[in-house]
Order: sequence, then structure tokens, then C-alpha cells
Amino acid sequence: MFRIFDQFNPLFYNINIKAAILDNQKELLDKVKVKINLLRDKFLKGYDQSDVGRLSKIRDIQQISGKMIWGRQIQKKLNRFMSQIVTVLGKDWDEQDQGRELKELGKKFEKKLANHNRSCEYKLKEMSNIKDSI
Repeated sequence: MFRIFDQFNPLFYNINIKAAILDNQKELLDKVKVKINLLRDKFLKGYDQSDVGRLSKIRDIQQISGKMIWGRQIQKKLNRFMSQIVTVLGKDWDEQDQGRELKELGKKFEKKLANHNRSCEYKLKEMSNIKDSI
């Protein structure tokens, strides 16, 4: 469905066509919103409590490395969901009410991810400094 919206997006500015697609548009945006909220809940649950964290322990992957990879994977998924919003709403997506709401949701989540990534990088540098001093 997202491919169809992406391909025919320029036609959506026609008033007759726009009225016909509003139902599908709302349904897709609701699905994306649910996916973003599920991803946020997964992030708030934490790496250590996730299936990936437990699997990384079994495979003997360093915790800091696993956290960094996990954070980047979540960031990529969030970016994909945000691009789906652009696909559905068009270029001026952030000027529409639904677009503004989803953009705000995405920005808040991105800030939390940025803090997570910074803390991981800080811990990595700290570990590197300890290793160099030994």
C-alpha cells in the first residue's frame, strides 16, 4: 500500500481523488503510529530485557557493542516509519495535522535514541581510556 501511495502521490492533490483516499490514508497513518509506539515501548523496555540482549549474552557479544547495534537498528526502523509517513501524506506532510502529530512523536523518540547513542559512545571511550592506561 505504501508503494502505491509513493507512486501516485502527485495525483493526491486533486480534490476528487483526495476525498477518495482519506480513509486509506488514515488507516495507514494509524498503523504507522502504532508501529512507532511499539518501537518506543521496545526501546523503553531496554536492551538488557530484550530478546536481542539475552541472545547477545548467549553468543558472548560485548554488552556495549550490542547496545550500540541495537540502538542503531531501532533508529533505522524509526527512519523507515517516518519515510512511510512522508509517502502517505506527501512532501508537505509536516504542515498537516496528522503529520505534525507524528513528526512530534518521532522527534521525541529520536531525542531519546540520541541520548542512548551518546551514552554508549561515552562508555566506549571510557573503556578505551581505561584499556590505554593499563
